[in-house]
Amino acid sequence: MFRGILILAMSLTSMNQTLALGTETFGNTPLADANFGDWPNVMPVINDTHRVYHSWVNGNENFFFQGDTESLNVALKTFAAIKAEKRTVILRPAPGSVSSFKQDKTFVINWQLHLLGGIAKHMSTRDQGSYVWDPNPELIVYVGGTIVLDKIEIPENVDVLQVADLKQRYANGLNSTHTDVRGWTCGIIAALDQYDESSMQTIAKVLNDKDNWVKLNAAGALSEFSTHRTEAAKALQAVCTDDDQLKERIQSSIQKLNGTALPFAGRETHQMQLNAISRFLEARHAAE
Repeated sequence: MFRGILILAMSLTSMNQTLALGTETFGNTPLADANFGDWPNVMPVINDTHRVYHSWVNGNENFFFQGDTESLNVALKTFAAIKAEKRTVILRPAPGSVSSFKQDKTFVINWQLHLLGGIAKHMSTRDQGSYVWDPNPELIVYVGGTIVLDKIEIPENVDVLQVADLKQRYANGLNSTHTDVRGWTCGIIAALDQYDESSMQTIAKVLNDKDNWVKLNAAGALSEFSTHRTEAAKALQAVCTDDDQLKERIQSSIQKLNGTALPFAGRETHQMQLNAISRFLEARHAAE
């Protein structure tokens, strides 16, 4: 299953150069609006009774929801009412899932609200950072299961993106002059589509980065591409380094690649959903 894109980018288990601070809540107990003044009208989205989990890591904040298409359409209407420079809806293939910090609880999710603040928001101000970390609200929808694509009602005053759009956008982060942007971006691209060979190849090129910390992130991210394990392992084995930490990361990634079952059935369903989303958006654009 795929976790939410950006929760991975700033999770407590990520390969950051600095200490990550995080909090989490479970269930749908209403949250106070005092912490969300930067996004007027956001509270109806946050306190939707379908919320099952909420996480905050260094200002990178995500709210996760379970529900059907009808419930999602209500959420989309309230999301469109948020006062912001722009509001983006992202359509991704299901299933979506997220785990608690301790990995002792996992939730299947149907949509996710992402807000950026604090330290995390600072990343959007760095060179190429805004391509990876959008400071505006995002609603990520996992199409499939209880979410029926043809019944989704997307408001007119929101931007709509699909996985292909995000791949192009995130790739800019790998050209940043900042090592943290380049490093974080590797994991974000890997979390976006673990079946995509071109994404694997893009990350493999980062193994040639001049910074060892960036290489560490690239090596770790490549471990997600089990359907392309031969090519990913070959790229990892080709790295020449005297750095013990990087050597260890490379070996652990190769072991993970070789120890992961090949999810061929999941890959086929994933591609079918990607194609359906693409056709849905083409029809939407044609009708505008």
